[in-house]
Amino acid sequence: MKFIKLYQFNFAPARRLQMALKFCNAIIVDLIIFCSIFFAASADATSNCAEDVGNFYKCVDRHYDQELGKLFTYHTAEAFSEKAIECLTKNGCEKPAFYKFKPTEEGDGDDDEEGFIGKQLDAFVFRKILNPDWFPNARNLSVPENNCMDSHFEKANSIVEQCVQKTLPNFKFPIENGLPSKMDYMAKAEKDFDENEYILNDVAKYVLKLLRNPQVCPADKHSVVEKCLTNLFHENHKSPFDKILSGEVLFKELCGVGVTCFKNTREPCRKFILNLHETACTCATDETEQVVKYLVDSYSKCFGLDPEYKQVEKSYLETMKHKCEALKSDKQACEVGLTAVLS
Repeated sequence: MKFIKLYQFNFAPARRLQMALKFCNAIIVDLIIFCSIFFAASADATSNCAEDVGNFYKCVDRHYDQELGKLFTYHTAEAFSEKAIECLTKNGCEKPAFYKFKPTEEGDGDDDEEGFIGKQLDAFVFRKILNPDWFPNARNLSVPENNCMDSHFEKANSIVEQCVQKTLPNFKFPIENGLPSKMDYMAKAEKDFDENEYILNDVAKYVLKLLRNPQVCPADKHSVVEKCLTNLFHENHKSPFDKILSGEVLFKELCGVGVTCFKNTREPCRKFILNLHETACTCATDETEQVVKYLVDSYSKCFGLDPEYKQVEKSYLETMKHKCEALKSDKQACEVGLTAVLS
């Protein structure tokens, strides 16, 4: 009996140690499982942040376009002409057949949708295209040669984009391979104001022809119709100061939209939105040599000319400096207001 008790006494610590080891192993296993789940969840939370960033910019675009659209009563010449024709028909003139206006010709200044490198650098280059510093023995260039660069700018943009993807996998520039600044958004508003002026001018010429056509409008009706049309055009025309005041309101809306869309973004992904401008600009600087070399080769292929590397590099760096300063100022612009981005 003593032997048995001694045996039990001597081996009890061993059993306790064995139980303790099992307990520790269980804790370790649980910790491993917990850590695996935690880090997997963390990785999953940020693995597709590129999509969140893209959705953020889509959200801003969508709401901004809605606010921009509110500034104009008529968005097409056809819609405004229908209202103008009411001045004729309500005052004893005949209703003309439906008239389809020609679309407004697009200008060259679509900076709101240009690439991070793209046409901003393109315009800089072509302002100096006959400068011997740029292209020794330059000749006149045709449109096909000019358009040749479009695909090459896409490639140049992709070089910067791939650099950003090292920080934010699967990232794609939100608009035409570029990052929009608030200046770009306001340029879009300015473009819409110009479009509205084109609409008013086109309709004005159209209704004047109707008014002076005796088969449409008798001479004795001209005075009352002219008064009606004058009032209508005054109501829909904005003076330069009217435009800038509307722009100020729109700018406040833009800042508010940015805050709303940011809050709708998943919390782990917000840091990428906050740092994206700095990341893109750092990449644009880091990839200068590769981008400029590609651009020099591209100009040579498209134009049959050999541009000076240093001149292309200088213009590229100046273009990036201008773009990145605009992006950097966005953070303070909303506190100051529209005057912060007025040139």
